[in-house]
Amino acid sequence: MAGVLGFGVSLLCLLPPIIHFCSGPLGPAIGGYVAGARVRARPRQGVLIGLVMGSLAVIPLAIALGVHLANPQFLPGASPVLVALGALLLLAWVAGLGMLGAILGGRSAREG
Repeated sequence: MAGVLGFGVSLLCLLPPIIHFCSGPLGPAIGGYVAGARVRARPRQGVLIGLVMGSLAVIPLAIALGVHLANPQFLPGASPVLVALGALLLLAWVAGLGMLGAILGGRSAREG
């Protein structure tokens, strides 16, 4: 559940129209921090939170890849390999920052 909370916070970081250029890319770390602090995550739990966040972030790209394979005009000019590579990069970005944020948030909550 904490991973879903962290992913939700990272999505909210994309919404503010002026600051989303900063908060959007850092959203997974912010979301991971909030989720980790909420459950006072230990490092192993922080890794799990980050993996859940990364898995949730890949879902929209996996759907886009499936639709693109069924209808190549959905993403004109995009190869399925590039879409899959984008999904893997997104997974690594969100999972990595989510883990880092969750571990730091959990540590902060346990010490404070």
